[in-house]
Amino acid sequence: MTGPWRKSSRSGAGNSSQCVETRANWRKSTRSGQGSSSQCLETRAHGPHVDVRDSKTPELGFLSMSASDWDAFLTTVKK
Repeated sequence: MTGPWRKSSRSGAGNSSQCVETRANWRKSTRSGQGSSSQCLETRAHGPHVDVRDSKTPELGFLSMSASDWDAFLTTVKK
């Protein structure tokens, strides 16, 4: 499993000893096709951000944006 650790919003403020951290999981887009399709996208949501990467070459990094920018992008491509 890859991805950054993030502090749970239920853990409270500051350096509380009652802290829970979670890892954001990558998930493949349902629109990426099946089998050996060369058009594969993965996304992960963490806090107010969404990361997007090419699942074939995850080592090249990812694009991070606000959730509202991601929603605007999806609205535009669905038209």
